[in-house]
Amino acid sequence: MTNPSPIANLSELEPLTPWEAEHFHAIARGSGARKLADSGVAPLVAAARGYDTVVDEDDLKRVRKMRKSGRGRPPKQQTDMLERGATGEDTLVIPWYDLQDVNAAGVDVMPLQFQYRPLTPLVENGKARKYLLEKSGRSTFDMSPSVPHSWLMDAPTILFVEGALKADSTLTAILRSAGVTDAELTQTSGDRRTDRLALRALLDRVPSAKRVLVIGLIGVGNWNNVEGLVEIVFHNRTGLIAFDGDVRRNRNVWNQARKLYDFIERKHGIPKLIDLDGPEAVLRMESVGYVGGERLGMDDFLSRVGSWNDALSCVAEILPDSPVAAEDAGYRKGDYRVSEDGTFVEEYVQSAITQEFYWEPVVAIGGRIKSVRTLRVPTSTEQQTGTIDADVDGRSVRVEAAVEFK
Repeated sequence: MTNPSPIANLSELEPLTPWEAEHFHAIARGSGARKLADSGVAPLVAAARGYDTVVDEDDLKRVRKMRKSGRGRPPKQQTDMLERGATGEDTLVIPWYDLQDVNAAGVDVMPLQFQYRPLTPLVENGKARKYLLEKSGRSTFDMSPSVPHSWLMDAPTILFVEGALKADSTLTAILRSAGVTDAELTQTSGDRRTDRLALRALLDRVPSAKRVLVIGLIGVGNWNNVEGLVEIVFHNRTGLIAFDGDVRRNRNVWNQARKLYDFIERKHGIPKLIDLDGPEAVLRMESVGYVGGERLGMDDFLSRVGSWNDALSCVAEILPDSPVAAEDAGYRKGDYRVSEDGTFVEEYVQSAITQEFYWEPVVAIGGRIKSVRTLRVPTSTEQQTGTIDADVDGRSVRVEAAVEFK
């Protein structure tokens, strides 16, 4: 058997799931349908969550009404990310469900809040944001509305993954590995409650030993601020940490993985890492010809590289060594600088959601030193050698500064 030709672009790899955008048109359209297909989310899993799409004004009215049903703060207190993201293009609407709510209401649960994925990322302060959350959005442990109550207590494995899409992709892969057919995962009714019950029936068929409680996180740094954390019993259960494949590259992500790892251990669980940048994952990527340097999320791996069982082969018992922190390159959190164009001052801050560092404008005016002149009489040594001695203090210093703004 010959090795496949090298492929540097992840999207050019042959998909491992059978679904295309057309399978989701009763659920989501446009870029949203394509994203669900690319992420390897089964139509039934998507229908149970209740993804939606905003393409036109009628869609916008429907989603506004749906958003008012959310259990979060009233919309009037929220920054309207939906309208900001949907201007002139389609936007995928992603409902988030709180673990405690699903546990209490089952398939009749209402969304806690909504997240939006516009076709074109929203650029703020020079940073592209693919996913938009309401400004007052809450940290939560997300869980599919179809997950049976018994899984919360009895599933031998608990998996923490970034984002609702990755959670649904992982749930799809787990079902497929347990023998659920693609035909069963494709069939939807158009009625959300019916689809949730159908998905629950499929989840009930998963053998007890293979059940995995999949929990979606808003961001890698928010897991310890969630009320639902007290609902989870870790004793003698495996806690899989499935952060994106930059645990080995990003010190902030590694730090959060370390904290979650230690927390699971303190709760008498068995912490492990699905290392998507480790040696086993690299071998899996090479086996399908992928040679790109892009970090992989769980959905990328499961839809393009390997099965759920392949992902489990990438599990590491201990965390890899800590990478060099990004701020070690010369900047620390709280540092200030004048922007490159000189028109404002910016601060080096850390995102509470992604834990990434970035420069944020704080003052709409910038300044720079144009020149520094020291006025003094040259020493005799300087006169003899013709070389200026920088250690000699001058009697007066003249500094010329320039101020710029837009």
